[in-house]
Amino acid sequence: MGREPKRLKDVLEQGQFAVTVEYNPPKGTNINGVLDNAKQLLGRVHGVNVTDNTAAVVRAGSGWMAGLVAAS
Repeated sequence: MGREPKRLKDVLEQGQFAVTVEYNPPKGTNINGVLDNAKQLLGRVHGVNVTDNTAAVVRAGSGWMAGLVAAS
């Protein structure tokens, strides 16, 4: 992997192609699959979006999950 992560802002300002990923929090509190995937994408994407209240279904909180993704 060895790629240095770039900030989304910097990529866009340079007119480069930006890659982002969107996560929908799971129904429940087990987000191990999301965290494992986020670790695999480190250095490969420029931005991450964690949605809130997807399809009006109660799910794990997006703020809580975004914090865990960022920390992993």
